[in-house]
Amino acid sequence: KVLRQHLEAIPIPPASEEVQNAIVAYVDQILSTEDQSKVKELYERLDQLVMSLFHLSPNQQQSIVDQVGEPDYLFPKTPDN
Repeated sequence: KVLRQHLEAIPIPPASEEVQNAIVAYVDQILSTEDQSKVKELYERLDQLVMSLFHLSPNQQQSIVDQVGEPDYLFPKTPDN
């Protein structure tokens, strides 16, 4: 069971309206784009924007990317790749 206090304890940094609008724009573009290479590029931009909110160093950001990798559910393997 997830309680409200558990959700409130998640350290989500504040984002300006401009940043919130940029996040929404990326998500809208991701949802409306069928070109997988474009989707991947948009996800990478979105990830960078979100990580910037946490003031992570480039090394910390790269460490996260290395640990998480590319989500298989977003980019399913095909015989071509």
